[in-house]
Amino acid sequence: MKLKQKISLFSLGILLTLPFSTSYAADANKTDIVSGKECSNPTEFVEINSVTGPRFDKLQIKVPRATCVKITLNNKDLGKHDFTILGSEDIETVHIVAERKKSNSFNVLTPDKDDTFEFLCTVSGHYTQGMKGDFIIGKGLQKKKEGSFFNF
Repeated sequence: MKLKQKISLFSLGILLTLPFSTSYAADANKTDIVSGKECSNPTEFVEINSVTGPRFDKLQIKVPRATCVKITLNNKDLGKHDFTILGSEDIETVHIVAERKKSNSFNVLTPDKDDTFEFLCTVSGHYTQGMKGDFIIGKGLQKKKEGSFFNF
């Protein structure tokens, strides 16, 4: 194979792998949002900490209906964690990533009805180790809504 062809194939290989080689949260000071309907003037503030275990320090978060809520993930652990609420027709997906010993926030508008959604960490293995909880809106519902996610 000629040198020019080898260089071309090598360059093509780099271009094809480049999108997959970037970190999930390339900038730890930015919030990585899968999707979301961000609101600009929060009136409720929620802080949740990820700690060694891996686990969250809260199993439930209760927020009012039809309210702009600022959610802050404080990562007190040595590894990367995230806070995810999988969206539905009633709430947008929220995905906040925080590298070790960092914090990130996102404002989300809650639906104008009582409901319960699961929140979780999507880092491999963390969900199955119990890094999850209930995001309760208003009075909540008995049966929590779980998104159609795969086993993290």
